[in-house]
Amino acid sequence: MVTLFAYLATVIPEFRPHVAQASRASMAGYTPGPFFTLDLALPYLKTTIPILFIVWAADHSLNGMGFSRPRWKVDLPVAGALVLFVVLDAMSYRMIPRDLLRHWDGGRVRTSMDLLLYRGVSFWMLVPMIATGVFLEEVLFRGYLISRLRELLGNYWAPILISSVMFGFWHWYQGPLGMVYALGFGLATATCFAVTGKIWPALIVHFAYDAFLFYSSYVYLHRNG
Repeated sequence: MVTLFAYLATVIPEFRPHVAQASRASMAGYTPGPFFTLDLALPYLKTTIPILFIVWAADHSLNGMGFSRPRWKVDLPVAGALVLFVVLDAMSYRMIPRDLLRHWDGGRVRTSMDLLLYRGVSFWMLVPMIATGVFLEEVLFRGYLISRLRELLGNYWAPILISSVMFGFWHWYQGPLGMVYALGFGLATATCFAVTGKIWPALIVHFAYDAFLFYSSYVYLHRNG
């Protein structure tokens, strides 16, 4: 598991400050090429595919990671409850004073995707990156970590808490506000995974939420640019 996260640190730019800084600086004059979309998605695929292959080679199945056939009568209501939680969690930020919100958001590192939106890159060119990023996070933090921690700890709830805390720290570059929100979102999706034994509901909701956020940013910048 330690080896896995060491590998992640070499692949995902946000975990290498100097590389991330150079990457963000290069975006200032970046012009998308013909393989632009694939280039953005490739780091996430390079991470997700080895995880899936290792688990499949060890277990001869990906069912333990939640990839068994969906049971829509169970999965859809749980996904609906997850959507409700995400909406209520987002609304709860209205209770935080605006000055404090701005202060917390000030610690957020602008990612390459943020800068690409500022540069006027089409939202639709970023969709594959959003999808592969979400897929990596759900496979890693829900499908892989929770199932493996259950085997190691022999406990039901501890893996949910541990994976959620790690998911919060995974978003360190978003500042304190992003980490706190990621922790809450991680608890919700981890519980969803634990209840259904499926990864599909969390995948669908997670992708819809991230896509909505980035599309909202795209529309706002397009109208006010």
